Amino acid sequence: QYAIQTVTGLILTFIMIKTFIPDLFHSFGWLMPLGFVLGPGQAFSIGEGWRVAGIEDAGSIGLTFAAIGFIVASFGGVFLINYGIRKGWMSKERAEAMNKQGIKRGVYPRGSRLPVGSLLTTDSEAIDSLTLNGGMVFIAYIAAFLFLKFMGWALGFIGPTGERLATNLWGIGFIFAAIAGLGMKSLLRVMKIDHILDNQTLNRVSGFSVDFMVTAAIAAISIVIVQQYWLPILILSATATIGCLVQIPWFTSRIFKDYQFDRMLLIFGACTGTLSTGLALLRVVDPEFETPVASDYAYASGITFVLAIPFILSINLPVRAFETGNMLYFWLALGVGLAYLLFVFVSYLLLARGRAFASSGQVWHKEK
Repeated sequence: QYAIQTVTGLILTFIMIKTFIPDLFHSFGWLMPLGFVLGPGQAFSIGEGWRVAGIEDAGSIGLTFAAIGFIVASFGGVFLINYGIRKGWMSKERAEAMNKQGIKRGVYPRGSRLPVGSLLTTDSEAIDSLTLNGGMVFIAYIAAFLFLKFMGWALGFIGPTGERLATNLWGIGFIFAAIAGLGMKSLLRVMKIDHILDNQTLNRVSGFSVDFMVTAAIAAISIVIVQQYWLPILILSATATIGCLVQIPWFTSRIFKDYQFDRMLLIFGACTGTLSTGLALLRVVDPEFETPVASDYAYASGITFVLAIPFILSINLPVRAFETGNMLYFWLALGVGLAYLLFVFVSYLLLARGRAFASSGQVWHKEK
């Protein structure tokens, strides 16, 4: 989705500039993958970094794309769950578990047996278990924050190019935070004190953070800016929504051999909202994270960073096209996106092999 949304966004932006919105800035199409795939923090921070080039509204537009992405993740994710159950995308046993009344309504009925939301790992007289687990999450983010601060200081010696690159690194700060979290967990395991963490409590922290983040992202949207750019925002958002609803089930059902439905929901949530949104959708079908889907995605974050380097290096090229009027920068950015898309497609062929185009007329491929 990084490559598809980037290429699609840049092409549609070019078409709009040459037709009915000639004053649209060239990097507008980049805000679609930044808002949908990365999230509000990344879209806002990178968009605000473009102010030095005379692009004043990119941060708010990025937040708008992110908010629309959250809506797509929520309603689109629920649609995929219901549609997938009806079409047999998941096993009959797991589908039956989804038919519980409490899950349907979103609130457990009065008098029903309520599940345990978290477990205590500490004596509350010393420190509350929620405080400890939440503090560990905070430490991971502080570690990522300090690392990004250091990178910003180091890249500053390169000059303006390094400073812009440092700004872009903040846009993918969640990857560094995920790596820091994995490192902390490994350290606790080596120290043989990893039992102080409770996955259920961490799930509650994650759920609260997602709800807070969605609310903050929507509240930060500027209505004036949305009114000014409503048409290009609508065109790109509709394109991304349709693409995610069709492409993600199509590819995931052919790439993966196990837990296809779970992985599809996680990837769909991450590619329209954030990783936390994907985890929220995953919890609908895997409430206790009994499958390895969540941990597999966390370990893949490091690979994601490596693969995102071409985009990090090219993200400011359309901005340079807007600054200088030289379209060569824009075509270079589009070329990077197309090259990345080709690489992803070849990787898909190698991973899916015989399943790459199996049941090509159907969105979901089911093994016979």
